[in-house]
Amino acid sequence: TGQDDIQFNSKEIVTTQQLNESLGVSASAQMSAGFGSASASASFAKSLDIQEYSLFYVVTASLSSQGKKLRDVKLKPEYVSLLKSKAPDRFKRFRLLCGDGYISEFVEGAEFKAVVRVDTKSRDERQSLSGSLSVSASAASASADFQSKVARISTGRQVTISSFRRGGNGQPIAVTAVDVAKQAGDLPALAKSGPVPTHMVIFSYLL
Repeated sequence: TGQDDIQFNSKEIVTTQQLNESLGVSASAQMSAGFGSASASASFAKSLDIQEYSLFYVVTASLSSQGKKLRDVKLKPEYVSLLKSKAPDRFKRFRLLCGDGYISEFVEGAEFKAVVRVDTKSRDERQSLSGSLSVSASAASASADFQSKVARISTGRQVTISSFRRGGNGQPIAVTAVDVAKQAGDLPALAKSGPVPTHMVIFSYLL
C-alpha cells in the first residue's frame, strides 16, 4: 500500500457541531462507542474551542484494509433450540438475546486527524481567509499543497495544530504542517505495525 491510497482532506468548520461530526463524535455517543474511538475523539473535541475570530480546519487521513474474518459461524445449541421451539415469541426472544445480526468481519487500519486553528484579528479578516486551507485529494499531492497553504496563511498570524491518531504505536506529535503531512504519509506503516478496527461488517440472521 502506498501513499497514493490515502485520502487527505482539510475541511473548514465553523461550529462545535461540525467539529464533532468531522471527528466522528455523535451527540448520542460522545463518550462511548465501539473500540473506544468515539470516546477518544470526544475527549479530543472537548479540548478544542471554537472562537469567533479564529479559522478552524479538520484534517483527516485514513487507510483501511480487510481484517479478521469469522468462518464457519454457528449458533450455540441453546439458541438453536429456542428457534426450533414452538414458543410463539421465539423470534422476539432470539432477537432480544442475539440481536438482528452477527459480526462477520472487521475492517482494520489507521486514522489520523488534526485540527488547525488560525487566529485572526477581525470578522472581516476571518471571512477573507475562509476556504484558504481546504484540500481534498490523495495524500501524495494534497499534503504538499496543504503545507504551502499553511505557510502562506501563517505570515503574521498564530497557527495552532492539535492532533489525534488511531492505529500504530505511540502518540502523534503534529506541531507544524510538515508534521501533519508526515503523519498522513506514515499511515501505511502504522496500519501494518499496529492496525485497529475501524469498521465492522454485520450479517443478518435472516429471521
